[in-house]
Amino acid sequence: MRTEDPVVTEVPGGRGGGRVVARRVRGDADNGASPGRSERAASPGRGGGRVAVARDAASASILEWLARIGAGSAIEVAQACRVSPRVAQGRLAALQERGEVRSRRLLHGSPALHVLTRSGLRAAGRAELEPVVLSAGGFAHMLAVARVAVALEEAGHDVGGERELRAWERLEGRPLASAELGFWPDGGLALHRPDLVCWDGTRPIAVEVELTVKAPARLAAIVRGWARSRLIDGVVYYATPAVARALARAVRSEAAGEQVTVLALDRAGEVPPFDPRVPSQVARSVGPSTESQSKGTPWRPSIE
Repeated sequence: MRTEDPVVTEVPGGRGGGRVVARRVRGDADNGASPGRSERAASPGRGGGRVAVARDAASASILEWLARIGAGSAIEVAQACRVSPRVAQGRLAALQERGEVRSRRLLHGSPALHVLTRSGLRAAGRAELEPVVLSAGGFAHMLAVARVAVALEEAGHDVGGERELRAWERLEGRPLASAELGFWPDGGLALHRPDLVCWDGTRPIAVEVELTVKAPARLAAIVRGWARSRLIDGVVYYATPAVARALARAVRSEAAGEQVTVLALDRAGEVPPFDPRVPSQVARSVGPSTESQSKGTPWRPSIE
């Protein structure tokens, strides 16, 4: 079943400075070979006009998810959009032929990553977002972020990506779920944005995916920013063992245990409750957890 989030976010992108309405599309897209219900997306026509292009539910769901999260392999796309791998591969190939998806395999033994082009972002109704730039250096991280996003969504969370957060904060004119690290020489806020955001609590939960160890001073500054933040309920780090050890040291040194939880990558999808009355969560994040996920009244940015 395909459902549409009732919350509407207006984003810049209409002609002549107008605004475009972006809605999130969720649910079972279409597991069969034949398309389900169709969507209509505007695309440039001759003479500067626009023509309607019919899109099946699976294609619309793929466009929406890639726009929101940024990148993913066919496996993550299939899981996120609730279609079979065969359907996901077919729709991605069709979208690539249409010039709306770009695919690259940059690491040996890893699947290709798929991202939206500017045309694809327009087709998804997300023209305010910048296209993702694929590079060999960031390829493994993007793939890991996509896998974490799928795990969080399968656990019932409403997940958004870093580029979406950046666009919303630009529209709102203030941080919404970013850590404030200080000020730039020109007086502007120096922000650190998380890789993903869970928007389903009373306040958002920031999600970081870490594969490599940052410089100790940089890591401490980011953890300090999260510890001081009053914008979020907390932050969850999913990290490799070496990074988890470095994070645990930073969390202890910054007394950030009430706000920051560090979990292994294979525990992606787990989101422990964040409660200021609970002692440091770092010590108990290294073992098995049976805690329930954080629940609350859905929170979303209100952009007028």
